[in-house]
Amino acid sequence: MRTTLAIVAMSAVLGAGFSAWTASGSAASAKAGTRSAVPLAVAARGPEGDVVAPLGDIHFDTDRTDIRLQEQTNLEADAQWLRAHPDAHARVEGYADERGTPPHNHALGERRAETVRRFLVTHGVSARRLTVVSFGEERPVCSGRTPACLARNRRVHVAVGPWTFGAGPGREVAAHAPGG
Repeated sequence: MRTTLAIVAMSAVLGAGFSAWTASGSAASAKAGTRSAVPLAVAARGPEGDVVAPLGDIHFDTDRTDIRLQEQTNLEADAQWLRAHPDAHARVEGYADERGTPPHNHALGERRAETVRRFLVTHGVSARRLTVVSFGEERPVCSGRTPACLARNRRVHVAVGPWTFGAGPGREVAAHAPGG
């Protein structure tokens, strides 16, 4: 009951973007038009303690790290949100689909996350607020082997939360790196 009331209250405060996140389990399903500035003080927490911010996933072509033109608009909105919330820290999480070896997918996820981090820094977000981590093929959002499912797993997720930085500026090591 208390959780339902909190969701209803947050839906009223945050609007459609929060409703879409709770319905699908991902901010990526929220429409780009619902990416409004959400004060951290009223933002809800996701399943891993990350702040529910109107930031979406950025998807990539197979074995590629370049940001597609259609994804740049979403990343620009993410950079705008992060600039508007200077106390927010973000973890830039790189992922790959299950094709390829675990070491290859881990390295690919890291390169994708680093590409997104560089984009955000170029668009005015302090590098000190961004942590890069790769999960490779671990933590897929879709478990099927269809082309559409594999495409959903080739992504970078920008999660806002209370993380501290790991070894080196703007870097964090994945707790469960593939292949050991």
